[in-house]
Amino acid sequence: MRFGPLWTRALLGYTEDPNAIARLLPMMATAHIIEDLPDAIYHCRTVTKDQYDAVFHHIKRCIDTTRRSHHISYNAWADILEEFKLYVPIPTNTIRFLLAVGIAVAWLPPLLDPAIRKMRDVAWGLAQAKVRISQAP
Repeated sequence: MRFGPLWTRALLGYTEDPNAIARLLPMMATAHIIEDLPDAIYHCRTVTKDQYDAVFHHIKRCIDTTRRSHHISYNAWADILEEFKLYVPIPTNTIRFLLAVGIAVAWLPPLLDPAIRKMRDVAWGLAQAKVRISQAP
């Protein structure tokens, strides 16, 4: 199995310190949204954007519960995204996007929901691009 750059960094972080839950869970969540979700959406082509968006309140509740129960601070997101910038070879636009999300979450906590929603929108867009490519003659 081959992992994308975000999962690679998250799993390396786990091998280095498996007890660093406050750092690892947000890293894994980000890797999952950006690297796994587009493939899942692509393989579930019958899912509409409205159906996809309808589960957001469940995701928000999960993130809030996890953050509180594991004492994950908003500043942890900025540290994690900075680490991705340093160690993960991803395109400049993606780095800018992730850093913008990290900075927003770190300094303006009310922006956490829009930041997660934006990452999900990026995943949706990637999946739709895959669908268009697969349907090209």
